[in-house]
Amino acid sequence: MGFIDLNNISVSYDKKINVLENFNLSIEEGKLVSLLGPSGCGKTTTLRVIAGFIEPNSGKLTVGEKDFTKTKVHKRNFGLVFQSYALFPHLTVFENVAFGLKLKKCSKDEIKKKVDEVLEVMDMISFSKRYPQDLSGGQRQRVAIARAIVVEPKILLLDEPLSNLDAKLRLKMRVEIRKIQQRLGITTVFVTHDQEECFSISDKVAVMNKGVVEQYDTPEKIYANPATEFVARFVGFENFIDVNKNINGEYETENKLTFKIDGNSDIIATIRPEDIEIQKKSNTLTENMVNGKVEVRTFLGKSYQYSVKTDIGIIIVSGANENIYEKGTEMTLYFPANKIVLVKK
Repeated sequence: MGFIDLNNISVSYDKKINVLENFNLSIEEGKLVSLLGPSGCGKTTTLRVIAGFIEPNSGKLTVGEKDFTKTKVHKRNFGLVFQSYALFPHLTVFENVAFGLKLKKCSKDEIKKKVDEVLEVMDMISFSKRYPQDLSGGQRQRVAIARAIVVEPKILLLDEPLSNLDAKLRLKMRVEIRKIQQRLGITTVFVTHDQEECFSISDKVAVMNKGVVEQYDTPEKIYANPATEFVARFVGFENFIDVNKNINGEYETENKLTFKIDGNSDIIATIRPEDIEIQKKSNTLTENMVNGKVEVRTFLGKSYQYSVKTDIGIIIVSGANENIYEKGTEMTLYFPANKIVLVKK
């Protein structure tokens, strides 16, 4: 049992569409867990169930072994940062951050002490008298986080908080979020559709698809060993090869090309473009090799990507800038056994 436990949670809108169905997730105390998935997969709905904005049709939410399923939002003491930040435009930075403490009827001295402390952590103390419209996007985000954590919440909930920032600022702010989370040791749930973003800051990631968790593990394990075809595609695998075991226990394609694979399941094989080795065309093919011809070349900056037509379909492969292959070039592709991953369809 974790600190936050969602047990068999089901949520449907208009009693017709199941957004979550028998959804289960356990989050350890003090960890940052990301909910990752495409639009409509149920990640924001999951966050809103934890926050208390949505009461599930069935199932149970516990926090610290206490049932929170029907607890009202204002009694949960959870911090929430919205995608839009939702700052009050008529209040200064100090007043925005102090808002929750005033609702809790804290004394003026206590409010000033706590607000100054959290603004110091956010490196925003010198902006305390400014209004939201006078701040940059990154500064407004810091104020939103400060307002969420100043009330010392049990849980911090972040709903795509970086989506409105430019690319450079996103990189900076995701590091800031991780530093703050680790410094405070607060249990954090982070919703995003950006794989790189969540992998860079998360202790664990729940990859969601159509209201269920397809894989829940560390970023490193999900990246290297996706459990399903959906997860593999979502984290950057582009080549999928249908293989089956033959009577000799070897893996082979429909046209009898043989592959040596580190695994014992006959489902579907996948490999990243950068893990395929490009070789000169060979007339003598052994296992894990296939001949092909370059159809499309794409420049990616640090490397080139090639779309290669082969007997097992179109294969996407990355190549270093030192060796550039023109359209029509014939080549042999080699698939290292230890780079091939078997996933469920």
